[in-house]
Amino acid sequence: MLRAIPVNSLANSLFSDFDRFFARTDSDSQWAVPTDVIRFEDRVEIHFDLPGASVENIDLTVEDRQLNLLVEREAPAYEGGAVISRERRSGSMHRQLYLSENLDPNGLKASYTDGVLTVTLPVAEAVKPRKVAISATRPAIEATD
Repeated sequence: MLRAIPVNSLANSLFSDFDRFFARTDSDSQWAVPTDVIRFEDRVEIHFDLPGASVENIDLTVEDRQLNLLVEREAPAYEGGAVISRERRSGSMHRQLYLSENLDPNGLKASYTDGVLTVTLPVAEAVKPRKVAISATRPAIEATD
């Protein structure tokens, strides 16, 4: 008798392996943040959506080629009101991304605008595309008598 494996289970397993390979950690007890990673010729940009978080509550560090993001977002208080439903998440979030050796962590820059944290990492000089000069030589012409 063959046992059917649900497609969702298989997909979750594959994505779980993918996440472990890239050293990404997201806990169910923490809120996850939408993240985009964009590769340009000379840099990589990582955009983290952190709506409602203040820049003072964002901690960004790099250690041993790991980018670590820790964010605390407080739930808003509504003076004189009782919360009936709360879908906007609050609390802490930790995200860890492995940085490829093709990136230069010493050139990391970060900015926070309109709830989006943008981390920019330059591509290491050794792996940037470069134009290769081609030298041409002309064959020697022999003199004829």
